[in-house]
Amino acid sequence: MIWDGHERFFSCRKWNDRSKAKAVVMIAFLGLLLVGGCSTLRSKSSAEVPKVLYTVQVDSPFTVASAIREEFEQAGYMTRAEIQDVMVFEKEISAVQAAIHGDWGPDRPWLRVKVYVGKTGPRTVSVSYQAFWVEDRGDPAMEEQKPAPRTLKKRVEKLLRAAVQKFQ
Repeated sequence: MIWDGHERFFSCRKWNDRSKAKAVVMIAFLGLLLVGGCSTLRSKSSAEVPKVLYTVQVDSPFTVASAIREEFEQAGYMTRAEIQDVMVFEKEISAVQAAIHGDWGPDRPWLRVKVYVGKTGPRTVSVSYQAFWVEDRGDPAMEEQKPAPRTLKKRVEKLLRAAVQKFQ
C-alpha cells in the first residue's frame, strides 16, 4: 500500500502474489498465537491420578510414611499436611532453578509434593506421588499450582527411592 495522502489511504495498488503470500502467512501466524497460545503457559490438569511408583513388602504403611517423612525433612522440605494416606511436603525453589524453568519474578515458586502411601494387600504398601510447581503460595486468590518440570520430579523420585530402599 502506498501512502499518497488521506484520500488514497484506503486504496492500494494491485497486490502481487508475493504480498498476498506475506499477508496470508502473517494472518495465519497471528491466528495461531491468539488461538493456540503458548504451550508453557497452558496449565495441565492438577487432578491427574498418580501412578504407583513403588510397592513395599511391610506390615504397616506408617513405617514407610515415617521413612519418607525423614528423607524429605533431611532434604529441606517442610511437612505441610498429613491426612490419612497423603503427606504434603513443600520446599522453596532456588533462584537458579526458577530462572532455568522461566520464572524471573521477585517471588520464588515452591515445589509441592503429595506422597500417597496406602496398603494394597496383606503385607503390601504402595507409594506414589504428584509434584507441583506452585506460584504465589499462600495467597488464596492468586495461588497457582501446575505440574512440576521433569527435572524436579526426578529429585522427588530420588528421595522416594532412598526411603523405600530401607525396606528392601
